[in-house]
Amino acid sequence: MSLTLPPVAPNTFRNAPPEGRVARRAMKHRDARLKVIMGNRREGHVRYDVRENSVEHLPQGSGWIPEAERLRTDTGDEVKRLDNVAKARRQAKWDLHRSMGRQREVGSIERQAAAAQKEQNRNEALPGTSIRNASSVRYNITNHTFSDTKAEAIARYKDSCIQYSATCRAKMLLRKNNMAGYNILNGQPIPDESFRPPSKPQPPAV
Repeated sequence: MSLTLPPVAPNTFRNAPPEGRVARRAMKHRDARLKVIMGNRREGHVRYDVRENSVEHLPQGSGWIPEAERLRTDTGDEVKRLDNVAKARRQAKWDLHRSMGRQREVGSIERQAAAAQKEQNRNEALPGTSIRNASSVRYNITNHTFSDTKAEAIARYKDSCIQYSATCRAKMLLRKNNMAGYNILNGQPIPDESFRPPSKPQPPAV
């Protein structure tokens, strides 16, 4: 007499019933909460795929690797692949050095061009100022002549003003040091012309 076993029900997968935070917090007792969790676990909320060969890796598995990649039997191809990887690394290294050197050269050329442009702009802005390597007055120091009549008149007027200021200061100091009106060393009187200031120069008409 053979023993007949009842058929095994297939494993059916069902999602766990959704439960919010309010419902979870409504259970004040921990034991009741754990009983609910264990009951949900026994009701088929875990997926299990039955396979005939438990050693075989399925393509949709997380640890599945093709045989061509897992077992490399072509030694020559593997050596060639590693050699190509090393060559690519060396080429990338030299490309990086070459790129950095090119950037340094370009930066140096740009800095030199910027410095030259700055010097050119400075030289263009210097004419008409007193810091350029040329006189601001149109005067030839070789033959001591002016190349412009207006410039000559303005230069002579400025020189006359300087001489006038110097003469007035000298006469003021002479009067201050000789209040008696005569020379204290030899007793000779000092003429009034020595104390009289010169006439003030007039600006040019041009």
